[in-house]
Amino acid sequence: MAGAAAASALATACGASGNSGTAGTSAPAVIQNATELQVWINDHGPEAQQWIESELLPKFKQEQPKITVNIKWENWTGVAERLNAMFAAGSSPDVYTGGAEWAGSLALKKQSLDITNYVKTWGQASDFTDAAMAATMMNGRNYGVPQTSAARSLVYRKDLFRAAGLNPEKGPSSWEELLDWGRRLTKTEGDKITVAGYGMTTNWSSWCAYMYQAGGDYVNKEGTKATVDNATGLEWATFISDVYHKHKLVAPSGTPGGFDVGMQAMTEADPGVTVGLQRAGVLDQLGVPDPIKRKQQKTSVFTNWLTISSQTKAPDAAWKFVEFYTRAEHQDRFHQLRATLPPRKSLQNKPAIKDNVVFRRFSEVGERYGKAFTPSCAWTDFRQQLIDFNKEIAEKKVVPKQALPDLERQMAQAISLCAGK
Repeated sequence: MAGAAAASALATACGASGNSGTAGTSAPAVIQNATELQVWINDHGPEAQQWIESELLPKFKQEQPKITVNIKWENWTGVAERLNAMFAAGSSPDVYTGGAEWAGSLALKKQSLDITNYVKTWGQASDFTDAAMAATMMNGRNYGVPQTSAARSLVYRKDLFRAAGLNPEKGPSSWEELLDWGRRLTKTEGDKITVAGYGMTTNWSSWCAYMYQAGGDYVNKEGTKATVDNATGLEWATFISDVYHKHKLVAPSGTPGGFDVGMQAMTEADPGVTVGLQRAGVLDQLGVPDPIKRKQQKTSVFTNWLTISSQTKAPDAAWKFVEFYTRAEHQDRFHQLRATLPPRKSLQNKPAIKDNVVFRRFSEVGERYGKAFTPSCAWTDFRQQLIDFNKEIAEKKVVPKQALPDLERQMAQAISLCAGK
């Protein structure tokens, strides 16, 4: 994602023009002035994209004939860098998709418009799960509306558990069990792992929840200080190292294949895991246990959300699009097409979700154990720093005790730069 230098430049540039403060109390029912909105959408997929283009946008045009929406279909790889460049040039999209941990960065660097007044007038915030809404907020203020949100938690293959002599109805309840069972589940041919006991990857989202389970966090509660180079951080990093090196549950170079085709016995996933399993005819082999409890029983909730740029010249029109796009009936169809769990409570209470065993299970896990990321202005830098840190441990076999001080220094520098210190 965006580097520290780019973040520093953006912190200076992003508030230079447009509406960098708080949005108005409410938007008119119908926008009367001809307005063109640039919108970046990250979460889609071919079926959802076709529906948005052929049905949703024409419907929005009927409601708001003066607003023209131009969508750029984005992806998560490198999008923060592209947004940084657009903000630095003073030409950011009016509406764009915010990532799970971005709220602090976008709010403190004034990339995102404070829409608290719009949200209050709208009156629908309470329909979203607590963890989903928390991911869009900073210091009690609203900066967006959730579009996708789900716990990313431990899952396992019952058939592989059964074959290894493990109880297929019980997932690991401790780190020690995960490591021991993972060792028993791992299969090799010579030096090559053919079935990963635990499909951990070097992407930070694969293992970020274990910091919370250890009782720690990446930053202090104010988001102003890195908190990884300590005893809790060492415990967390040692666990990651043990997966790769002591127990050899997965190769540092990556997993041997997909969870859906039986080449990973355990992994971290969200409800989207059902798509591949259903296609493979093995959905009934999915186990979704409660998150592991160490000092805390937590897992991460990843929420993507629509936010309005601080540089937009048409905040009312941008809000009308956000409100329309995230309506319950539109989210219902969107998540049906993507086979994912909607973040609205009213939709999670519908039979299509309540009668879906896997969706209901992920909903329970998110509600009981989900944790949103503690906001910090530097999260768009942290995520790459954490990925690099994991690669140091996994691929270069750097000892955690040696790698942690450098990680903390990098995180502290990113905080200092984005905070303008």
